[in-house]
Amino acid sequence: MLKTISLAAALALTATAALAETPTITDITGTWTGTGFVQKNEKSKPMNVKCEVEGAQSGDEVSFDGYCRAMIIVKRAIGAQLVRSGDTYTGTYTGSDAGVAKLDGGEPKPGLLDLEMQFPRDVNGDAVARMVIETPSEDSFTIRTTDMMESGVEVVTSEVTFEREASVAEN
Repeated sequence: MLKTISLAAALALTATAALAETPTITDITGTWTGTGFVQKNEKSKPMNVKCEVEGAQSGDEVSFDGYCRAMIIVKRAIGAQLVRSGDTYTGTYTGSDAGVAKLDGGEPKPGLLDLEMQFPRDVNGDAVARMVIETPSEDSFTIRTTDMMESGVEVVTSEVTFEREASVAEN
């Protein structure tokens, strides 16, 4: 599917952690469902996706595993594992057809994780993309990935908003 379903979602994943003494990012423990889009490159059309991830957290480690589905028949496993050390988050993201991406970044302000994604091979002209995870409330978070295309245009290659399973059921 795309290096974007980072959700994917990173979905979430990543960001959440608020792990140690000053949890500023929402805890993502539990089941989350999300909707949004992924786009492979600047010439392709965005595809709507539905995702489900299970988040876990222990100490300074946060992770999620799940899947995203597009066009009913395309299903891709996604996941991420992050470790917080001081103000820095490092880890990996799985879900791209380019392979496992390394994640590295920080929390420039509460509720916002900004991560560089480093892929094992070039995608859209280079091996680097950006993932931002925003947590506006304890019951939702958004994972957005952007990539600089060979043309020099920056494109939002995925954006998925997740809600806690209980919140989805109540609506």
